[in-house]
Amino acid sequence: MESSPTFSPSFWMSSVNFLSLSSEEVKRLSVKRLTNPTTFDGLLHPNNGGLYDQALGPTEPHELCL
Repeated sequence: MESSPTFSPSFWMSSVNFLSLSSEEVKRLSVKRLTNPTTFDGLLHPNNGGLYDQALGPTEPHELCL
């Protein structure tokens, strides 16, 4: 019978800090100006500054958040 692997963390957190953002900071971090009217390039990749700009987050479940 195989034993299940054990979890052995390489470090322990000693503290966590949280902070509140001002309305201006939230706006600066959450707003992206769309400057490119062309959504995709010739290979169907999203254009920077377009509707599917990767800075806006993933559009498919398998995509990574940048």
